[in-house]
Amino acid sequence: MAGHCSMTPTSLMMVHCVSTGARGNHSDMEHAAEVLRTADKALSTAYIAKTGMSEEDVIEMMEAETWLTAQQAKERGLIDAIMFEESEREILAAGHGFQLPSQEAMEKARKAMKETETSKDESVFILQQKLNFLKLKGEKR
Repeated sequence: MAGHCSMTPTSLMMVHCVSTGARGNHSDMEHAAEVLRTADKALSTAYIAKTGMSEEDVIEMMEAETWLTAQQAKERGLIDAIMFEESEREILAAGHGFQLPSQEAMEKARKAMKETETSKDESVFILQQKLNFLKLKGEKR
């Protein structure tokens, strides 16, 4: 539920309570149940923050193990977009200032790596640092 959430048009979302496997005596089972209630509360908080739904509505969905189409999930605010729709492309293009390096930048990096592979003067550590820098720097297209 954090960040931009999207689904493919043919996918389904299941909203459910947290589950676990447990074994032991009655004390162990009571402890496991309390842990699950705490986890459900935390999960419901994420759903509430994302959707603005009431806690009662969210818990009801979780308890019922609710299955939603992409459109239903979008209508309830669980996702931001359905993939391959025009608005999804616009959201991804706007992004958060992140973009992959251009093909040209990647070719420069590959060429630099090949050139330094033949040079015995540079250590593997230096090469890795250069590659990390190129990945971080990127270039505008």
